[in-house]
Amino acid sequence: MPEKQSTANPIALKKLGVFNVFDARKAGVSQPSLSRWVKNGFIQRIARGLYLHPDSHIDPQTIDFIIACEKFGPASTIGGLTALFHHGLIEQVPTQIWMMTSPKRVNKDAHYRCLRTKTSLKIGVDHKTYFRITNVERTLIEALK
Repeated sequence: MPEKQSTANPIALKKLGVFNVFDARKAGVSQPSLSRWVKNGFIQRIARGLYLHPDSHIDPQTIDFIIACEKFGPASTIGGLTALFHHGLIEQVPTQIWMMTSPKRVNKDAHYRCLRTKTSLKIGVDHKTYFRITNVERTLIEALK
């Protein structure tokens, strides 16, 4: 049976910025069309299951933050040295992205450092457009702990 052609075009995904397969399906783009657009360079694959329209206005410095928040889920936030650097409180660039997660979260990826905490991750967190990061006050308090 021939593949059903998608009626959407890559421009329809531009407004989504960073999106996953489910977001693309909501916009009327099938998985095969998405794969074909990645292969042809119309869409960029930035991580497993995450895509970016090349003309979207997303700061390239925040793409790693976006990937981290997507990978660790909504019950996590960027914190630790990464937040200190992001807020301009230290000058040394962290070699890993520090993520604050629940105590049960396990990470085996060397790109991330997990800070397991029982403190609520809903308090003292700034919700940016595509990622979450601890605010300056919480970042300083966590650094002093």
